[in-house]
Order: sequence, then C-alpha cells, then structure tokens
Amino acid sequence: MAQKICKHQKRESIAFSCKNLILQEGLKDLTISSLAKEANIGKGTIYEYFENKEDIVLELANILHKEYLDEVYKLAAKKNSIEDKIKVLILTSYEKRFIEYRKIFKELIGVSYYKTNCAFMLFQNHWYKQNYQLLYKYIQKAIKNKEIKENSTIFIDSILSTFVGYFMLSFSKSDLQKTINSIDSYINNLFLMLKK
Repeated sequence: MAQKICKHQKRESIAFSCKNLILQEGLKDLTISSLAKEANIGKGTIYEYFENKEDIVLELANILHKEYLDEVYKLAAKKNSIEDKIKVLILTSYEKRFIEYRKIFKELIGVSYYKTNCAFMLFQNHWYKQNYQLLYKYIQKAIKNKEIKENSTIFIDSILSTFVGYFMLSFSKSDLQKTINSIDSYINNLFLMLKK
C-alpha cells in the first residue's frame, strides 16, 4: 500500500521542485504548464494543491522564509549586544546561501505593487509581524538591561522600513558590499543615539 502524503507536504514538495524555474523565469513569465512540467506532474495535479502560480510562489516563499528565520534565531542567540542581534536579522539575508530567499521575496514585493492578492498581503503582514516581534523582544531585553533608552521601541517600524528599503535598493546596485556596509553603518549610528 502506498504511503499517503499529507496535502501540506505535497504542496511544499511541488513548490520546492519548481524553485529553479521560479528563480529563472520570475513570476511574470511563469505558466502553470511550465510549473507542472518542472515538478514532473500534470496541470490537474497542480490545481489540486494550488489555486494559481502565485500560490506556488507563496508556498516557496514560506519555505525559504522559515529556513531564513531558523538561521537568524540560531545566529542571534550567539550574539550579546542588541546591535549584533539586529545586524544578524538584517544582514543574514545578504549571505550567498540566502540569495534565493532574497529573489523570491523581491518577486513578492514587486507583485504586491500591481496585484491586490490577499495571500500576498497576508504573507507580507506575517513577515512584518514576525520581524516586529523579534525586534521588540531584542529591544525590550536591551531596555531591561539598561543598554538603550526606554523609548527605543518606537524605532521598530523605522528599522523594518529601512530593512525593506535597503533590500529593494540592493537589487539595483552592482556592489552588494556597499549596501551591506551602509546597513552596518546605519545600525551602528542608530544605536549610538539609543544608548544610555
């Protein structure tokens, strides 16, 4: 008797098997036919698990985002200062091993400007909420330890906006290292202002 695979696992498997095509083609040029061919399944099977091509890209984004956050949590746990924890959160996405994550996230940001897809908005809201909570936790701990000023949590939104801004800017710059250096300088200067 064949082992039954749960729907969630099958969705992940299909999305992950389409990763290279999605990265190569971008969302705009993808078709369900090309995705089905890449996953070595029929178009009908795609529609059993996904509503459309955007749904597949979102599933892949969720997989890559989870891998990214798992790594951020591990790396940040090894850091002592608030600056270093926030640098881990923001700069880890610029490591070569997360280039696929960055490309998929760029696609989603781009699509959200011209498509009002609820699933895209939910993904972005989920991303924002996770990162907000993580920053809040780090900043609250630093406040409790009297490392930074008590009102420092008011900067969480600006840190996240800056994160997204640098992220988008990094795709138009030819020298990624300059972006990384600029982010590092931004974080250092921000915490010079916030320190007690």
